[in-house]
Amino acid sequence: MKEELFSVKNLIRAVLLLASLLIIAAGISKGDFFSVMIKGVNICLECIGIG
Repeated sequence: MKEELFSVKNLIRAVLLLASLLIIAAGISKGDFFSVMIKGVNICLECIGIG
């Protein structure tokens, strides 16, 4: 059984991929990347016991 290039499953995957890329781009453009990175570093350092 050969899968078609434009099947419903592939269309859903493409739409979800495009939506996720747009949301990521919007977050980066707002500067949310840096705040999330700082929070992640702080949590990591607290877990290790350095901070």
